[in-house]
Amino acid sequence: MKRRISAIIACLLACAMLAGCGKKPEQGSAAPADASAPNGNAQDPQEGQSSAGNPDDSSEASVGDSGIPYEPIAEDGDLKMPATPVVPPANSGKIHVTVESVSVTMEELKAQNYTVPVLVTIDKNPGIIYSEWGLHIDPKCTFTSTSEGCRFQTVHVENAEQHFLWTAWTTATPYDKIGTLLEVELTLPMDAKPGDSYTITYADTSLADKGNVWSDGSTDYGTQDNGVTWTDGGVTITG
Repeated sequence: MKRRISAIIACLLACAMLAGCGKKPEQGSAAPADASAPNGNAQDPQEGQSSAGNPDDSSEASVGDSGIPYEPIAEDGDLKMPATPVVPPANSGKIHVTVESVSVTMEELKAQNYTVPVLVTIDKNPGIIYSEWGLHIDPKCTFTSTSEGCRFQTVHVENAEQHFLWTAWTTATPYDKIGTLLEVELTLPMDAKPGDSYTITYADTSLADKGNVWSDGSTDYGTQDNGVTWTDGGVTITG
C-alpha cells in the first residue's frame, strides 16, 4: 500500500511540475488550468509508474530529505535493452540520451499489428538525482509509453494531440548508471510501406517552454553548453 501511495504522490508531484504537457496555448488564449492529463491520456501511476527504481523491486518507498518519494534502484535484473548496444558519440555532452533506431520489414510490421517498441536510453551519466525531458513523436503515428522493465522508472505524461510527452524522474542520492529511461510503443499508419521512416526526437523544451533538467543536486547539466546531447531515432521499414 505504501508503495502504491508513494507512486501516486510522485505522479501528482510530477504532473504539477510538468505543466508543459498540456496543449500549447494559441496566441492570445489562456493556458489550460490542468495539464496533468491532456486528452485524458495520462499514464496510470498504478501501472508500474513510480518515482524511481526497478519495477521488480518489492521494497517499500522511502522519503528523501527533499520530501520527494523515491524507491531504491536495483543494480541488477532483467532490464529492457536496445537490440544494438548504444555507443555515445565521442563529442557528446556530459549527459547523452539516445532514441533507438529500429528497422523492421513489412512482414514483421504486420505481425506486430503495425506497433514497434522503441527504447530511449541514457548512455552517458555522471550521476543525477533528478531529470525532466521530453519527446516529439512523428505526427503520422500514434503512441503509448511505459517505463516498466526500464532501468529508470520515469514518470511521464502524454499529449496525443500534440504528439508529445514530458517526463520526470527522481531518486535520493546521485545515480550514475546507464540504461533505459522509457519505452515508446509506436503505432505506424496502415499505409506504411518499405522505405518509410517515422521519427522520435528528443525534446529539450516542454510545450510550456520549460527547459530540460538533468541535476546532480548542485549542477543542472541541462543549462550548460553541451551539457546534454542526444541522438534521435525512430522506425524505418526496410522491405
